[in-house]
Amino acid sequence: DIPTKHMPIIRSHIEKMRYKVTSIFPLFGGPQITFLLPKDADRFMALGSINVPSKVLRHLAQVELLKEIPVERPFELVVAGARDYDELGSLVEKWARKTSPGTFIGMRSTDLNTDLVIFSMSTWAASLAILKSEASFRSTSPLLVYCGTTTTAL
Repeated sequence: DIPTKHMPIIRSHIEKMRYKVTSIFPLFGGPQITFLLPKDADRFMALGSINVPSKVLRHLAQVELLKEIPVERPFELVVAGARDYDELGSLVEKWARKTSPGTFIGMRSTDLNTDLVIFSMSTWAASLAILKSEASFRSTSPLLVYCGTTTTAL
């Protein structure tokens, strides 16, 4: 895994290669990168591997497409870090129920990305309350909450 402190270095390196990056964050197995333009994601994927600054990684980084998580319900959100934390599901459920009482629908995982916990809220307002409380959740738990669309991981 690449430490969080190296994400700005990787982002800068990729942007110097003339890709428009909208976000980059650590995910189990390597950083997840979201590109502004689909064509940039396609071009980046076509590379197969890239050199990154040696203070980040001493060998070529493999470029892999993240497996998309099929949406099963409206207002699904994701927490990453399930491989690293016991009782993650319980933490997430308590957080969701406390943040927006009466709106937590359920939780699931996926074989596509086993470090993710996917949970559902009943309304967009409840989902928004969860997203707005992400900073407080992160301050009490070293987990990463995100919503994503087209993404690529190193």
